[in-house]
Amino acid sequence: GWFSQPQLTLTNVKTDQVRIPMKIDIFADLMRLVERNRDGSYATRAARREVLAQVAHDLKDMGFRTLAATGLKPKHVAALVERWKASGIVVGTMKNRMSHVRWWAEKVGKQNCVPRTNAESGIGMRRYVTNISKALVPTSGDLEKIADERLRCSVELQQAFGLRREECLKFQAKYALAGLTADVVQEIHLGPTWGKGGRAGAIP
Repeated sequence: GWFSQPQLTLTNVKTDQVRIPMKIDIFADLMRLVERNRDGSYATRAARREVLAQVAHDLKDMGFRTLAATGLKPKHVAALVERWKASGIVVGTMKNRMSHVRWWAEKVGKQNCVPRTNAESGIGMRRYVTNISKALVPTSGDLEKIADERLRCSVELQQAFGLRREECLKFQAKYALAGLTADVVQEIHLGPTWGKGGRAGAIP
């Protein structure tokens, strides 16, 4: 009779001999890195996951779709920073993102790929202008537009005495004037529950 060779099927080939190339995705790779390294509090890990997810999406948008987490290079970090600057991301947010990128670099042994300071990446460079106040000073016309009387008084107190918003909203004239009239009082008293620190205070 005819002697036939057995057909090659998946049932008679050992699975460990079949190598299926895994498609690298930077998002999935970074999320696996976060799951494997659970250092920090729950809030820190949650923030890390959120930031690195955004970083992964930024990298994919810039064409680094098949980048592995272990393939981080200085050009990737520089590209991220330039993208954030161009997008108008505030300095505080960029610094926060960079801290998580440094964590990523540390976990894959690529610390040297990330500048040690944010200033080296041009983040946080401030311009100082002297003799120019940036304070917003409301005019009488602006105050008249505030319909809520308590809120309007709060703004006036901030303007007159430099009080914090919370202190103004909790302000009690009877306590502040200590029973005196406005024309003779030498200082106003602040209650211990009005502001930070839980301490009473006074303003001349």
